[in-house]
Amino acid sequence: MALHDLRVETAAPAYAGGGECAGLYRLTDYPGLLFKLYNGQSERDAEAHRIDRLVAQPDRLTDPCDRALAMESIAWPVSRVVDGDRTIGVLLPEAPSDLKVPIRYRGSRTRSVRFERLDVDLLAKPNSYLVRRGIGRQTPADRYVICHRLAQIAYLFARLGIVYADWSYSNAFWHPVDHRVFLIDVDTCSYGPRRHVETSGFEDPLTPLGLDVDTYLDRYRAALLISRCLTGERDVDVVRWALAMMPGPVPDILTRMLIAPNREQRPSLTALAQCFDRAGVVTPDPGQGRVNQTPGGTGNAGGSRDVGAIRGTGGTGAGVGSGVAGWRPRAANSLRTGGPPRHARAGIARNTPAHLPLARQGRDATRPPALPPTQEPGPVADIGRGVLVMCILAAVTLVAIVVFVAIR
Repeated sequence: MALHDLRVETAAPAYAGGGECAGLYRLTDYPGLLFKLYNGQSERDAEAHRIDRLVAQPDRLTDPCDRALAMESIAWPVSRVVDGDRTIGVLLPEAPSDLKVPIRYRGSRTRSVRFERLDVDLLAKPNSYLVRRGIGRQTPADRYVICHRLAQIAYLFARLGIVYADWSYSNAFWHPVDHRVFLIDVDTCSYGPRRHVETSGFEDPLTPLGLDVDTYLDRYRAALLISRCLTGERDVDVVRWALAMMPGPVPDILTRMLIAPNREQRPSLTALAQCFDRAGVVTPDPGQGRVNQTPGGTGNAGGSRDVGAIRGTGGTGAGVGSGVAGWRPRAANSLRTGGPPRHARAGIARNTPAHLPLARQGRDATRPPALPPTQEPGPVADIGRGVLVMCILAAVTLVAIVVFVAIR
């Protein structure tokens, strides 16, 4: 699509830029879509054939569940935007407005409530924090559902040979009630290795800085993000300790993805998705989505695809899969990862105490867990004990002196 065919709602971007983005603009002719304007570096990195291949990818998906996942849970680019012979940005679906929930803010003197989308960053925090913000606690089963959906997205990328690389706190939204997720910044994905993408807090200890990002780095970053969301912890050592206290194949494989002695020994994202399937977590409901109009017309300068099947931002209407020939709901089935049929959500909730206990069963239950490194006594505690002993000795000495003087 050519730049001159677009009309933005306001001169100021709807969302401020950052990283490779100079700003995100809403469009008057295509509600539900955003124009992502690249900055100088991203414009230089924007390869027309790569973006056009990404744009066309959802229409090439043959499995209706894969297609629904791509349309419902991923901000997949729908058109490349050009200015002359330069690629200057893309059109992307905006995250559904019904992902916004009330969040409580407390200032120094006042309290306020705002309706905002929840970054996955908030899920990587304990329930006490979520309750203070008015979001509500997330049970272990809730966290499993959300993390399963993230794993399904990672698995889809892996099967397509796509390296996402930018797994981070701010690149996914989630809903605390229906547990939908929505991944953004997909337009910078690559087929195969891509230039290094620095993601603060997600540094891979086995990947030297500056090395091209590949599937092995994707495995580590995706596993770390999912582990943090699953445990509600952020510190890597505490996350690993928390995983060690959880039962089942999912914590085990996440741990192996984080501590593998070399990159090539990290379990695949396919294996991770299979573990979630076996844990009995339900798939995303393809009936929760958005409607976007097609940026159509003839002679589009950039690659584009028909998004007429995508449902509207208001969250009403037919499911995304209903526009696909032969589509039928398959929420109770595996997404072809080799796992057995999933349990119903009600069954998971009912069996949560037995299905997701807080400590491992068997031999691990008989051995008390080691404290995470952050909880071990340190030098400051030793100094405090020394000062206390000195104070006690001084007090005893003072009492002795007073008694001696009184006797004389």
